[in-house]
Amino acid sequence: MSNHYPRNDGTIHAVIVAASHRRQGIGRELVRLAEEYLQSRGTKSLFAGPAAPRDAFYFGIYGGSQPAGFLESDPLAKPFFTAVGYAPHQRRLIYQRALEEKGDPVGLRLMSVRRTTKLGSPPAASPLSWWSQTRMGRLDSLTLSLLPKSGGEPLAEVMVVGLDHYMASWRQRAIGLLDLHVPEANRRKGYAQALLVEVCRRVKTDLITLVESHVDEGNEAGIKTLKSAGFQPVDAGVVYRRPTSP
Repeated sequence: MSNHYPRNDGTIHAVIVAASHRRQGIGRELVRLAEEYLQSRGTKSLFAGPAAPRDAFYFGIYGGSQPAGFLESDPLAKPFFTAVGYAPHQRRLIYQRALEEKGDPVGLRLMSVRRTTKLGSPPAASPLSWWSQTRMGRLDSLTLSLLPKSGGEPLAEVMVVGLDHYMASWRQRAIGLLDLHVPEANRRKGYAQALLVEVCRRVKTDLITLVESHVDEGNEAGIKTLKSAGFQPVDAGVVYRRPTSP
């Protein structure tokens, strides 16, 4: 278990009922049994839908590049969870950029940043922790940084995750961008935008045609950054919470 995982929280990550057996109370009973188990383990707050920091399972399997709760594009999720007593708690926006549709964004600040920086791997990158490796399964990942051409510490970093397992359904090669980080002293200088643009340019040469990233609905700076790098909203995920313990 991660040190960052809220230990008094319990999350129902998935409820799956065969189509032939729906509307028979099976899903409702599964939720009741899951709640009963979680509370027996000390859970104080009940959630439905995996999303950071409660995303221990199904990484890269449901929700795109990372768990984001239950997708709004799933017509069954909201009616079911509201019917069993849950209410929306957290909403994460899913953005994508189709690399075949248009060129890179342009702007004087972006041009200035690109002249003085380069894309590379962070120096002496730390290996993934046991928790990260378990959580992400066997997904290929790589951390890329925006580095000063003159040398020095990374100005911004992001993790790139391969999503080739979606090729059969998405019919194109895709990657996900996770954990975009810009040190406090480097923020509001265009480094995050430049990093995203450079990563898109790099992966396009590897025949990647789609790039995805998630951002919390309340993260105005993150939303602005994704839009400035050419990303568009395509879906959203919702985490539900039971208002009071049953």
